[in-house]
Amino acid sequence: MASHFPDASFKDWNSWKWQLSHRVKNFDEFQRIFDLSPDLKETFLKASEGFPPALTPYYAALSQFNENLKKTVIPGFEELREDLFETLDPLEDKKYSPVTGLIHKYPNRVLLLMGTNCAVFCRYCTRKEFIRENKEILKPSFWKSVKNHLTQNPLIDEIILSGGDPLFMEDRILKGLMEKIESLEQIKIIRISSKIPVVLPQRITRSLLKTLKTRIPLYLNIHINHPAELSSDFKKAAEDLVRAGVVLSSQTVLLKGVNDDIKHLLPLMKGLLQSKIRPYALFQCDLAPGTAHFRTPVKKGLELLREIQAELGGMASPHFIADPKGGKVILAPQNIIRDNDQGVFLKSGKGTEVFYPN
Repeated sequence: MASHFPDASFKDWNSWKWQLSHRVKNFDEFQRIFDLSPDLKETFLKASEGFPPALTPYYAALSQFNENLKKTVIPGFEELREDLFETLDPLEDKKYSPVTGLIHKYPNRVLLLMGTNCAVFCRYCTRKEFIRENKEILKPSFWKSVKNHLTQNPLIDEIILSGGDPLFMEDRILKGLMEKIESLEQIKIIRISSKIPVVLPQRITRSLLKTLKTRIPLYLNIHINHPAELSSDFKKAAEDLVRAGVVLSSQTVLLKGVNDDIKHLLPLMKGLLQSKIRPYALFQCDLAPGTAHFRTPVKKGLELLREIQAELGGMASPHFIADPKGGKVILAPQNIIRDNDQGVFLKSGKGTEVFYPN
């Protein structure tokens, strides 16, 4: 990869700001790194119109020789085909957004959209339309509106920072936001959803770690999909976060042709636990436009979850979650085959039928 960035020093490569300022964004750059055929240019450009590509040099190096990871970052012709059930707002964010940038779908928590920037734009992104609109969220009036909404809804005790990627923000901006949240007595939990530790581990600096030290319990859900992403750089970033007191969990999107088999999911879940990260969620790919080629049948996800549970046990088994209109649904293998007055007949982890008395 150094040959593609010949002017980059060791210091440059390990600078998160250098990584962001040298992101791979156009066809010529993608072609140079991934050896794309010139015949793909027209399709690449068409797919990019609705959702622009962006890739850190670090993640480009990680993906360069991994066919599975390539599928998640290179615009392709499959994105030009839309499924009947796909929609611009698959999670109904707008319906549950009483304040621009705030989503209040569940009684006890709100989600704040921290802008439209990500270090890497995933081709299966749920909020493609939000990213494309490129709205300015963090205006001076934003926090006042958020605070008013929280005051009017005293049941809210958790704030989730999402986006875009919250860790894309400068430390001083993130620090100011965290201080505002900490000043609210009603807020007991802060959750951050981020892919940056995976695609830009250089971002996990001493300054950021200091910013993330809060009096309120802080949970970081790391978006990670493939065992190849468990690099030494990622593991160091995760270890630094744990040492700073951040509780880590993972969220993985089940993607056809990327990680929809046990040979990829088992080492991923095992590797996460070994890195002190609790596998939390395995998401069915949302119904965003141009993502049908990534979706697997729900039944396949259930089968994979059963295998994970049988092989690794509960600690390494994430919740399998779909997010239809109306809110998240945890999907579980149907282990009760039938019952009678004496007890139930269960399907064991090995798929055999066993009797369990009442």
